[in-house]
Amino acid sequence: MQVALNVPAEESSLTFGDLELKNDLSAVRNYSLPLLIKNFMRISSSSERISVVIIGNTNQAYKTKQLVKDIIKGIKRGASPIPIHGGCGGVYSFRNSRGENIAIVKPTDEEPYASNNPKGFVGQSVVSVKRSVRVGETGYREVAAYLLDYNHFANVPLTALLNISFSFFSVNGEMTSNRTAEMKQVSKLASFQQFIPHGFDASDYGTKIFTVASVHRIGILDIRILNMDRHAGNFLFQKLDGDGGFGLVDLIPIDHGFCLPENLEHPKFEWVYWPQASVPFSEDELEYIKNLDPIKDSKMLRKELPMIREACLRVMVLCTNFLKEAAVFGLSLADIGEMMSRKLKSREEEPSELQLICIEARKMIAEKDVFFQEVDAEGNHLAGSSSGNMRPNEQLAGGTCFVKVMDMNEEGWELFLEKFQELLYPAFTNRKSSGNA
Repeated sequence: MQVALNVPAEESSLTFGDLELKNDLSAVRNYSLPLLIKNFMRISSSSERISVVIIGNTNQAYKTKQLVKDIIKGIKRGASPIPIHGGCGGVYSFRNSRGENIAIVKPTDEEPYASNNPKGFVGQSVVSVKRSVRVGETGYREVAAYLLDYNHFANVPLTALLNISFSFFSVNGEMTSNRTAEMKQVSKLASFQQFIPHGFDASDYGTKIFTVASVHRIGILDIRILNMDRHAGNFLFQKLDGDGGFGLVDLIPIDHGFCLPENLEHPKFEWVYWPQASVPFSEDELEYIKNLDPIKDSKMLRKELPMIREACLRVMVLCTNFLKEAAVFGLSLADIGEMMSRKLKSREEEPSELQLICIEARKMIAEKDVFFQEVDAEGNHLAGSSSGNMRPNEQLAGGTCFVKVMDMNEEGWELFLEKFQELLYPAFTNRKSSGNA
């Protein structure tokens, strides 16, 4: 690997979940891949049995390094991490030397249904609680959302991917800190997010206190990354006024592990029902959307997060293109969100307007004898196979997935995007007409 990838062996490591692989690959399972990590920075404290490797080299590496140093100082002063009991996965709050919460750490092998989940949600499933997101792969999605939040537009807190070796984690569902035997250092791949001090539970006061700008900015990000889990529970709220009342608040989005799915799934945009989402985009917001470049974004994510699956990038390209064209046409955030959301009729899901556009684009490609590669359950292409005769109605069988993006070769994908673009204007016109009716 040193010769092939031009990465010095001493600057890299091969990991699989909570294991650092040396000369034995027997632990690697067939439903996920080992991760070759280029270690950007290593910070350790041998006396406290903790070592942290910052993975990747983002523009915010200095801030990440400072936070890591602060949590190590906190551990030296006796401020041990605090397990967070809510939710289904393993989450830990790390503190500084003053005992203040400064970072949230989520080990990838403690996600729901992962091998070391501490809350009883352990399984062998390839796909996690959300379709098209595999167990153990939400951590890098958290980082991807942060990296895509250019200029801190949506206020995503600083997020990085770390390899943490520490004696305070769950192993086989049991906290190492609770063991009577000598504590053993455990290595974990984890997402690491800056803790943002926040105020009250806004559910007690309603959505009218949210600013239009904050709703729009988070909505724009959610559309780009096809967030399947945006609800009131993953917004943090900060007051904008200085008095003791409850004036307008700014929103800070967290928990992006269920974004960038491998297929064009059904998103969850709670903001689509809020009045702020129906307000037209501002000139600044339109300029921001105009400058988005999904091809450039894909290249950036491949470099920063080489473990990210190509299907996730295709979904991001598709959704970003949809957002850009819809904004130019004059649709509101609510319009765009509704077009991406499925409708329930007779207790059965029907494709969303966006999915119907994609289905039609696939049909147009099939009619031109553009062949599709078949993929197995792992998303791997099957050699010598094609499905050129596949029709959109075959994708609807079972109601599991309306639109897949990785069964197309590169030529088919490019042609699909062309046809998709051609179909947008009529769809937007129809949306405007139905909205004005």
